[in-house]
This record gives sequence, C-alpha cells and structure tokens, in this order.
Amino acid sequence: MSNNGYILRFFKEEPVSTWKLVGIMAVSSGLANGALLGIINGGTAAAAESEAKFQYLVLFIIAMLIFAYAKRISMTASIRTIEDMLLRIRIRTMQKLRVSDLEGVERFGKGDFYTRISQDTMTISQSAFFLVNNMQSAIMVACCLFYIAWLSPWAFIVTVAAVALSLVVYWTHRKGMTQNMTDMSAKESELVDAASHILDGFKEIRVNTGKNNAVYERFHELAGQSKDLKVKTNDIFTFDIMFSQIFFYILIATIVFILPQFVATYSEVVIKTTAAILFVVGPLETIASTAPLVARSQAALKNLFDLEDSIDALPVETGTFNKESRFEGFTTITAEGLRYTYRDKQGNPLFTAGPLDLDFRRGEIIFFVGGNGCGKTTLMKLLTGLYRPETGTIKVDGERIEESAMQDYRELYAPVFADFHLFDRLYGLENVDPELVRSLLKEMELAGKTTFDQGRFTQLKLSTGQRKRLALVAALLEDREIYMFDEWAADQDPHFRKYYYDHILPDLKRRNKTVLVVSHDDRYWNTADRVVKLEYGRIERIETHRQGKPETGANA
Repeated sequence: MSNNGYILRFFKEEPVSTWKLVGIMAVSSGLANGALLGIINGGTAAAAESEAKFQYLVLFIIAMLIFAYAKRISMTASIRTIEDMLLRIRIRTMQKLRVSDLEGVERFGKGDFYTRISQDTMTISQSAFFLVNNMQSAIMVACCLFYIAWLSPWAFIVTVAAVALSLVVYWTHRKGMTQNMTDMSAKESELVDAASHILDGFKEIRVNTGKNNAVYERFHELAGQSKDLKVKTNDIFTFDIMFSQIFFYILIATIVFILPQFVATYSEVVIKTTAAILFVVGPLETIASTAPLVARSQAALKNLFDLEDSIDALPVETGTFNKESRFEGFTTITAEGLRYTYRDKQGNPLFTAGPLDLDFRRGEIIFFVGGNGCGKTTLMKLLTGLYRPETGTIKVDGERIEESAMQDYRELYAPVFADFHLFDRLYGLENVDPELVRSLLKEMELAGKTTFDQGRFTQLKLSTGQRKRLALVAALLEDREIYMFDEWAADQDPHFRKYYYDHILPDLKRRNKTVLVVSHDDRYWNTADRVVKLEYGRIERIETHRQGKPETGANA
C-alpha cells in the first residue's frame, strides 16, 4: 500500500458525514479568502481613481468575519476528529493485543512497539493542525486560481504551469522523503532498545568495561545513523523549500515583466493579477514548508497500521471473557500429548517440548524439576493455556477445553512467572479489603518496605526477592483455584525460602488449592505430593511422595 493509501485509510476511519461540516467550513473559508482578494483589488482600483467607497470596507469586514469563523470551525472540528481517530487506533490496537496469543506478543520488540503506539501517535497529533491547515490552503489556492483565470486566461495558464512544475518536483522527492521517514522511525526504535540495554543492564556494564564500551558503541552507532538520516531528509526539504521560493519569484517576474510584452490587454489587470499571485504564494509556501510534517505523518501512519496489521495476523480467541471460571469446582485436570516447538523467524525448529502427558488433582502440590532449558517454563505456559500446543489437549474433569472455553480455563490460575511483571496497583481487585492486604504484607515481611494506599503499593523499588514476595501477595489476593510459581524461591534468603516451602505452600494445600511449583530446591521436594522430572522437553519420571519418602512411578 502506498503512503497516500495509508492516509486515505486513516481518513476513512470516520464516516463521510463526520467530515461534512469540516468540508463545508473549509470551502466557505476558501471562498471568503477569494472574496477578500477581489474586494481588496476592487478597493485598490477605486482608491487609485480617488473613488474610495465605504461599501468595500463593509464587504471586507463581512468576508473577513466569514473567513475567520469558517476557518476556526473547520480547524477545531477536524483536529478534534483526528484526535478521536487516534484515540480509537490506540484503544483498538491495545484491545487486539490484550487478547492475542503470548507467543505472538513475545515476538514484538518493546522499542518498536512503544515507538509506534506513543511516538508515532504523537507525531500525527502534533501534525494535525498543519495537515488541516494545508488542506485549507489548497482550497484557498484553488479559489485564487479561479480569480486569476477570470482576470487573465494567460496569467492563469502561466500560474497553473508553474504550480504544476513545483508539484512535479515535490512528488519526485516525496517517495524518498517518506522512505527516509520510515527508516528514521525504525532506527529510533533500535535506538530505544539500545538505550534500554544501558539502563536495564546498568549493573552488568558497570562491572565489565568491555561490555560497557560495546553497548555504548552500539548506541553511538545507531545515534549517528539516525542523525545521518535526519540530515539527509532535511537536505531534501531544504531544497524543496528553496526551490519553491525561487520559483515563485520567477513566476512573479514572468507575470510582471514578460506577459505585458506579449499580451496587449494584460497591462490593464497586471496589478490585480500580481496581488492574486501574492495571495497564492503564501498558501503554497505554507504547504511546502510543512512537507516534512506531512512526510513524518505518512511514515507514522504506515507504522501504526503495520503494527495493527501484524497484531491482526496473530491468533485471536473467539470465546467470552469472564472474571470467574466455570471450572472452579474441578476435580482433575489432564494434559494429553501436549507438544510445542520454538521456531526461528524462518520457521526452522529450535527446541521441542513434548509430547507431555500429565494430570493433577485439586489440592495437590506438584513440583516440576530439571535442568535449565529442559522445558519446565514451557510446560507451565502450556498448562496455563498461554501457549497453544501444536498437538494435544487439556481436559477438565474429562471435558476437552476448546478455544471458546480457553479463557474460562485460564481464570483458574494465579501465576507468578520467573519473568513476572509487578503491577503498580491491584488491578481487578478494586474492592479488596485493605486489612487483608496489610496482613499479607506483614506475613511477607514487607510491612516496613511498602504500604497499601488508595488501591496501590507505595513502593515498588525493592530487591528482587522482595518484589517476588509482593507479586505473591497479589496472587494470593486473587484467591484462584490453581497457583503456579516458577522459580519463586530462587531469590529468597534461606529464612524466607524455608517459610515458603514449610508454611505458604502447605497452607494453600490446606485451603484445597492446587499448587504447581517449578523448583531446584531438592531439599524441600518432600513438601510436594508429586515431583515431575523433565529432561530435553519430556517428562522423564514422576515421583509420588508419601510422608517425605519418594515412590518412583510411571503413572502421571
């Protein structure tokens, strides 16, 4: 799709009726501007003959008021409409994203996503005024050209030819400008990612000079490439603006000095024609000077729609989204033949987990153990329904979970993943009892570290272990049927690690909750009812524990 196609797609977001008022006011503004030109020329001619008439002043005031009112209404209405459209694109994009598959979302680069949803949207928003003003300037130019045609057909032909030539030059450069803008946006996304490496990996680079220098050099290289693209693009803009200004001077010279030599009757209207040309020059220079903003807006719209199209390409479930699961009273959940393969961008397989067969019952504590990269986290994502298995099924009490019921099934889980995200407030728990929250904070030994006030935690800048405890508080408050903890104890001190295995997990079991735990702490495996050992993406064995003693068995 061409960049103009993206602009048309953007404006088609709104029905024609929405733009009707804007169009009427824009045309009225242009006609009033043309009338002002005629009134000024008429008044000037009358004054030259010492016949200044009060009626020209009255007409001038009326035309000026119509021009100002129509321009204001069209500008404010169109800008508000554009902002509403941008709001809908943002909301629509995030709505689609939040119901997409985790696998697809994991492929998005944060820098690229943030640049498009924030910076590109801001670019269009900031350019809205100039885009609308350009459209009004184009209408104004058309009205002035009609007036010039009425004054002198020859002057009209010369003016149209000059404007056409300037447009040819602009359109010749436009493709390059727009491509440069697209490249600049992509480079800025890379720059954001490079900057995030410096901030997120600050501890690592401060203790490793070689890594520090390499990360910095990468940022320096990207910043330089971004600068070169901007300079190259601005050079094109500068040429276009200088060309347009010089060309308009040549046009005026042609109108004033050359046409009178070839058209005998032209001298009678040369002053009026010159005034009309000067009226045309202003709007055309406005259009030329805002060409960079137009090109940036074109590139930004392309980025936004490309982002939305890429999200549309992700699998989206068709089921309903309810806060409570209809499977809350489950007895047994069974996974049969689950298989999932990680692939590179070309679709080549990298690692396969499965086939995996497992069942777990209400009130069980199950540990998942094995070396790094053996598939424990992948299995957790499959069991929670976050990854779509290539083969296999999940059943709840014998009922196969179809796509329409998958979100209902997910509502059983309260997970804390190894790469968990700590939210600033208890989203979805707006009516939670503050005393219960404070009680859990005290239990997690966080009472002096953060507090709960007005639905949010006052301090999130905590140690990794403390942040995990705060994430656990949020999970416990959700009071789901199944808890899933992925390496939760890895960053806890020995005291709290023991409390986690000896008190928190058994307490959940006493409450008849099912707990799935990824763990490397073999000294605490006796806490589990069963221990599932994974190797190379498959379940190697399952140990059933009775009174702290393992009993190896093949039955899942």
